[in-house]
Amino acid sequence: MSVHQAIKPVYMATSVIVGEETFFLFSLGTQDKAGADVRITDVRAEGARAVVTVEVKETTGGASETPYFPIAVEVAKGHFTDVTFERTDGDFVSQLRPGPGGWTPPSLYALAHSPSIRVTAIGRDSSRLVVAGLARVFEGTVAWELRDSGGKALVKGFTTTAGAPDWGYFEVDAPNPPKDAATMVVYWNSPKDGSVSEPVEVRLPGTSAPRATLPM
Repeated sequence: MSVHQAIKPVYMATSVIVGEETFFLFSLGTQDKAGADVRITDVRAEGARAVVTVEVKETTGGASETPYFPIAVEVAKGHFTDVTFERTDGDFVSQLRPGPGGWTPPSLYALAHSPSIRVTAIGRDSSRLVVAGLARVFEGTVAWELRDSGGKALVKGFTTTAGAPDWGYFEVDAPNPPKDAATMVVYWNSPKDGSVSEPVEVRLPGTSAPRATLPM
């Protein structure tokens, strides 16, 4: 599987070092409506660090005759191991990080995971919580719960992504999360009986969890 094939269904960014060059990639995932597009407008590099600016054009038209996969690719001379992607509209960007043996595919990289769900980024401030990742679940529906330290459910919700068998990007954007929220559980519901399937529990920032930067 090539890098392009692996990243097509994923609304996410990554970088890949090939020889003496670094490739920067940003994908909008599978689009079935016309108008969506993405382009890399700037790469600011210093030493091993690079900041990549991405401009996203949201879907504006009707249904497309066939699905398409907007991807922006830029290349720079040198090895950049500390890469950050920023959207011009300030929205959150989740990234796949290169692994020790090269690029790590979506099915492997995660802060926490089950066979069908990968949580790849967590961010929190006083008024907002963002949890992002990848999933290949029934009808593309990802359910979630915020729980306190005792396991009591405080808030529930769901979001959608590409349906199985494809991996799709999902993002839970929860404004004003309860102050006593300690963990988030992400899962999918069985089509047979609605039971919780493959729950993935992650601790929230401020409770010993990995932290991602939220957009300003």
